[in-house]
Amino acid sequence: MADEFFACEAGAGFDRRDHLLLLTDLMESGTRDPLRWSARRVEHVLESSTLHDHSLKVLLEVPALLRAFIPFAHQRSGIRDGLTAEALAALDESQMGDGLSVAG
Repeated sequence: MADEFFACEAGAGFDRRDHLLLLTDLMESGTRDPLRWSARRVEHVLESSTLHDHSLKVLLEVPALLRAFIPFAHQRSGIRDGLTAEALAALDESQMGDGLSVAG
């Protein structure tokens, strides 16, 4: 799935070499279903300390990577637009708070 994401328009802007491991970790988070992203799963990932093995440069791109990947994943699995919007809204809300906690 990661190969398909990086080959598509949404994933083309990311450096596959730098972001592959990060995307793999993100896909294995929560339910471990890479195609299903809820608002709670987004919040959990952003609050998690399990991503600390990545460079700060890559960690700072987690929101942008999720913003591109979630619609891609939901489209592949047929998840309705409303649930995609909720997951993306959770991402936006977390960024308006005190910052991305995985980087700290």
